[in-house]
Amino acid sequence: MHFFLRSVRLFILGAIVFFVTASCSQLSYNVPPASVHLPPASISDVIISKDFNPHERQAIIDGLNMWKKSANGSVQWHMVTKYSQEYYNDLGTKYLGRCVNVVEFELATSLDPRVIKIEKQLNNIILGVTIQDKPCTLTRILLVVDMMQNDVETKLVAAHEFGHSMGLSHVTNNKFAIMTPALSMFRSPGCITRSDMEAFCELYGCTVSQTYYCNTTWRVQ
Repeated sequence: MHFFLRSVRLFILGAIVFFVTASCSQLSYNVPPASVHLPPASISDVIISKDFNPHERQAIIDGLNMWKKSANGSVQWHMVTKYSQEYYNDLGTKYLGRCVNVVEFELATSLDPRVIKIEKQLNNIILGVTIQDKPCTLTRILLVVDMMQNDVETKLVAAHEFGHSMGLSHVTNNKFAIMTPALSMFRSPGCITRSDMEAFCELYGCTVSQTYYCNTTWRVQ
């Protein structure tokens, strides 16, 4: 089980938390040659609950497409409308034996008993939870929608949790990465960083220079 935290609510004994903001002073991209297109490595069939409103639904799709673009062909996802055991049994035939995740996005709120239980354990606010036994199985992603500040935040949390569904762990060497353990007090650049793609390529065996990612320099205000 993986969680995405809101880092602005931290319980630190005997310390004062200073809230700062940051802006991106420079944003550049690594763009692979147009002739380079990586073979599929991670394939997901995605179900988005009808409980999400149209804006939330589009934000989730935008979050998935961040990975699709950055991975340059090695991440593929397809929208499906329902899950059944018969459907799941057919996946091996459909994708010629490839590992396929079935990822179901489920709407949750801060009053959901599952969310309350996890927040008590962590002593923090959570924005999303990924529940997965192992790769290539059904993965459930809970998005705590009433804690999202806007559609951009929903997109970033969806992208983060989708990364977990593909097997990625948290990235701890870059607090602006999509896979950082907590939504930063700083503004996210809103793109997949090199740190994210390094973690992805370590898992799936691709070359980072052949992927699309952003480089950032930041100044504290």
